[in-house]
Order: sequence, then structure tokens, then C-alpha cells
Amino acid sequence: VGYVEVNGVQYYVISYLYPEKLAPGESTIPSLKQLYLDKTADNTVMEQYGDTYEVLVLSQAVQTNGFEDAETALNTAFGEVNGENVEDWFANTQVGSPGEEWPNNNPPEVAETVDELVEFLSNPQKDAAILMSPIDYGTVHVTSSMENVTILGTDGANVKFNFDSTAQVDGMTIQDLNLTHQESSAAFVDGGIFNIDAGASVQGLELKNITASISGGRSSFVGLQEQTADVTITECDITGGKYLVYGSNPIEKLTITDNNLTGISSWVVMLNSADFVGMELTITGNTMDSCTGGVAKTLGSSQPDGAATVFTDNTLTASTGHDGAASKWFAIHGAADTITVSGNTLDGAAFTPGTANGLGK
Repeated sequence: VGYVEVNGVQYYVISYLYPEKLAPGESTIPSLKQLYLDKTADNTVMEQYGDTYEVLVLSQAVQTNGFEDAETALNTAFGEVNGENVEDWFANTQVGSPGEEWPNNNPPEVAETVDELVEFLSNPQKDAAILMSPIDYGTVHVTSSMENVTILGTDGANVKFNFDSTAQVDGMTIQDLNLTHQESSAAFVDGGIFNIDAGASVQGLELKNITASISGGRSSFVGLQEQTADVTITECDITGGKYLVYGSNPIEKLTITDNNLTGISSWVVMLNSADFVGMELTITGNTMDSCTGGVAKTLGSSQPDGAATVFTDNTLTASTGHDGAASKWFAIHGAADTITVSGNTLDGAAFTPGTANGLGK
């Protein structure tokens, strides 16, 4: 692999991979069986080591269910074998120690069936993680309390999440999914891949690195009814759909950052009802290609105390305001000091929307 420095000492790094699944009760051959000095190692070479040289050995293992191969499983659970990770794994290692479990060694459970995913969500442990299998889970309901839970996707897995009114979420990441979604019949608030019902307490929900192909006249990425939600959409690649986010109410905190958004046919963000005190809407670092229905709309007559809208460093291409009108890029009321705009471009030119574009009108 190369060289890495641990505690001021430089080590030569070698990686050995056992490429097959291991049957229950069996063992692999030793990862390190013997060590010898090559005949070319003369005194000049040995002077570089001093009186002794140390060999540090680390073994890692993970279930391969739900992964393409053993290497992918190991990289997902522990990270790739590179200088940065090796230095982390061996940090503060005491020579001759029997070896301790790496603090971040928490490989996820695997949900091979819909029932196993539902069971995990029914009573999750704090900081727990679960890996989805390449199946269609249908609609999965989140009904219980959870803290700092991670759901990892895998190629071939498809799912729709509904956060029911009884859900109590304090930190949850759903990531690495490749989804298809079509919705033409449900209410807009139920038409998302991720839906939050009224009464659900959803704080710190992060939707990360998700690819979604969305179609249908009432479809969206996120549908919500609960105005106290705190949702982040980041590093996702979303194609199609009526909306990215549709809400029957404003949302306490909505952060949309570093996503690729293509072909959204109506408002990227549509938040109905009256303004919600303290609402924070941040749209930054995104690319929007062929999004033809405007950027964001909230109903109400003003931006109340504590509210803020941020629209910065976005790149728009072949996109238009709602109904093709330049005055309908936004429909957000507010005082100038509640709105931050900078660094945006439209078809290669600087784009600084203001009241004429419906922002802060």
C-alpha cells in the first residue's frame, strides 16, 4: 500500500485480503505466518531500523451479506486501506499489546428482509446502523424513538420511508441509495420518497448520497406535514418529479446543499400555509438543470422574527421561473436582512435574484 507514520515511526504497509466468504466455524489461513530478512538487507539497510523493528498486525472482518464482494464489504465497514485510515487504525498502538477493538468498529447489521428492517426500526439502539439488501422494501414506517441511527443503502434496494406521527427521531442518516419512485394518486404531502406526518418529531434527518429517478404528477423527494422538522438533503442526484420538497406547512429547518437536481417540473421547494417563526431555508452549492418551475415558494405575508433564507453558490442551467416568468423564481416575502444571496449563476451568467424575482417581495 505504501508507507505511513504512526507515533513518529515510519511503517511499510502491506494489505492481505481473504476474498471468499468464510463458512461458520472455519478459520482463514494466517494473515502473517513468518517474517524473514531478504539477503539484500545489509548493514546499511539495517541501520535505518536501529536496534529493532516492529511489526503491527491488524485483522478486520465483516459480514458480506448484501455486498457485491468481500472487498466492498470491508471498505464499507472500515474504510479503504490507505495511509489516512491505516494511521487512524493503528493510532496509539502499544507494541506487544494483545490488540483492542478499533473504536469505530461498528459494522452494520444487514436487513435481508422487509421484516428485519422493520424490526430494526421498531427498537433501534443508539448509534446503531443497518445495511439494506438489494430488494424492494415497499413502504417502511418509522414509528418509534431513535437517536443517531444510520441506514445504508446498497445497489438494487428500493424503498419509501414514512415517518408516522409517533416517530421521535433525534439524529438519523439515510444514505447510499439508488431509488426509483412514481406517484400520481396520493396527496402531495404523501407523494414523496421520504414523508413526515403531522405530529412526528424529526430532528437531524440527513438524506445523503441518494440517487433517485422520480416520475408522476404528484411525486417529490420529500413530502411533509410537520412544520417542526429539521431535514438536510445533501450530495444527492435527483432527476424528475413535481417537487424536490413539498410541504403543507413551512419547515423549521430545511438545508439543501451540494446536490444535482435535474428536470424538476414545479417549484424545487414548495412550502404552503402561513410563515413559521424561525424557519431556516438554506439552498447552497447545488446544480439545477432543466428545472422549469421556480426555486422556492412559501406562503404568508412576511418573514417573521428568527426566519432566514439563504440562496448561495448555486449553478442553474436551462431552468426557468414558475410559469416561465422571471418574476416567479421565488415567492418568498421578507425583509432584506433575513435573506442572503451570493455566488449564483444562470446559464453561465451571474444570477442575483431580488424582489423583481419574487425574493423578499
